[in-house]
Amino acid sequence: MKATIGRIVHYHFTNSRGDKKVRPAIVVEAWGDGTDLLNLRVFYDGANDGELGAPGFDWATSVHFLVDGA
Repeated sequence: MKATIGRIVHYHFTNSRGDKKVRPAIVVEAWGDGTDLLNLRVFYDGANDGELGAPGFDWATSVHFLVDGA
């Protein structure tokens, strides 16, 4: 699988309370052949994600792309 612009991917992070979370993100830029680094627009779950979720969405830049099970 390659990450292409417009594709929805899972973004994994740890919130301010130390909880591991997964949220949807849209790929806005992919470097190389779409299997290396990505810029993402991440959609948070408001207050459930701590201060990270305050605006409801945010940027995640230069994120390494990993395929589950790889």
